[in-house]
Amino acid sequence: MSVPTFGQMAAYLRARFSRGLDDKRADPSIKDVRMLSCFGNGHTVPVCPALRPSKVEEGRFYCNDCGCGDKPGKWLNGKEGEYTKIDYPVLLCPRKMPGFSNYEAGNNSEPRKIQIEELLANIKRGIEEGRLHQKQPPSPPPQA
Repeated sequence: MSVPTFGQMAAYLRARFSRGLDDKRADPSIKDVRMLSCFGNGHTVPVCPALRPSKVEEGRFYCNDCGCGDKPGKWLNGKEGEYTKIDYPVLLCPRKMPGFSNYEAGNNSEPRKIQIEELLANIKRGIEEGRLHQKQPPSPPPQA
């Protein structure tokens, strides 16, 4: 295992502090974009080349570029309600992909970034034109 760089340690600390003591989470729409950036959509956006399956626990995945490694708390996906790395309000991506705190729009050095930006622009256009509807948070249950 390699020793983390100063930049990797600083990124971890920023993410950890953004979580706070009460497990703050990224907005669900931000989390959806992060999931798209990492896992693709199975059609037009392929998975990130840095995505690796966990050797520790089947069905879990981690980023091989960020330096966090294959361990609990660093996995990108989890069980329903579980706090995963994607949930951190502040989270940096080594590839600076959409949804992450260090995202650089227009820096199209990676074809996947262009595909994601175009897909998100089409979704936004569809919402603006009324062809698509924005996700709404669930309504609270009626009070008795």
